[in-house]
Amino acid sequence: MSSSADARRVDSARRDLRDSWAFRLAAVGIVLLAALLVARGCASSDRTVSQQQAEKIARAAVSFTPDRMQIRLVQQGIPPRAVWAVSLYDVDADGNPTRYRVVRVDGRTGAVLEP
Repeated sequence: MSSSADARRVDSARRDLRDSWAFRLAAVGIVLLAALLVARGCASSDRTVSQQQAEKIARAAVSFTPDRMQIRLVQQGIPPRAVWAVSLYDVDADGNPTRYRVVRVDGRTGAVLEP
């Protein structure tokens, strides 16, 4: 009988704080909070150029009048910096692109970035 009592003591000694649901929930919460803080720190919040301003800057930078446009905000570099990527293009009668140009506009200064 003494061996089974010893085994129970060993089992109860192995169960510690890490085995409780409260600890596991707190650990997951801490990991998610850390991930959120890292993601917010990596995102550039220094963007002062709006989407409409970036569109105007990009249209002025091309030598043709585009039929269509796509614009997206991307983070580039280390540390990350906001850059508007503006795709400007013409299409033919079948809807196929004929001319296109991607203009990158700095999200902080509004300067056209070279490729």
